[in-house]
Amino acid sequence: MNSHFSALNTAFVALTIPYNPYTIETIIGLETSPFLSERWFIIKVAKEKEFDIAKNVRLVEWLKSELLTSVAELFKMLSSRIKGSQEALVDCIASIIVACYLLGKRLGIQFEAIDRKVEGKIRLGIIEEHDVEKDFGDLSELSRHMKEGRD
Repeated sequence: MNSHFSALNTAFVALTIPYNPYTIETIIGLETSPFLSERWFIIKVAKEKEFDIAKNVRLVEWLKSELLTSVAELFKMLSSRIKGSQEALVDCIASIIVACYLLGKRLGIQFEAIDRKVEGKIRLGIIEEHDVEKDFGDLSELSRHMKEGRD
């Protein structure tokens, strides 16, 4: 091995790859491998403590499952002859909303971005006079509710 390459063998760097929920890792060092030619390096990679890729993937899968379970439960309540209690319906709908927010967060979407998109969809429905707005005024009511929630 030449001396130039040996120096690289002991050099360490600290570099953080830009945030991505599936690939965030920190490169903590470079080393040569006795099994590879001198021009190849093994990059030592350490996951940041607060971000564990496998844990994130498991959580995403669990949230997807929760979302499907809650939607199925809602459909079951709505289709049964015996109506579920108002409280059970509210609980189910709230579970769906929370699961959607958390799933978005795990996929790298900020809560505020989801809020802005929801508000935009509400405004668009009002402007386009969607049937739910034209017949019932629900979108305007929801828009007022969301504005009151921030005040």
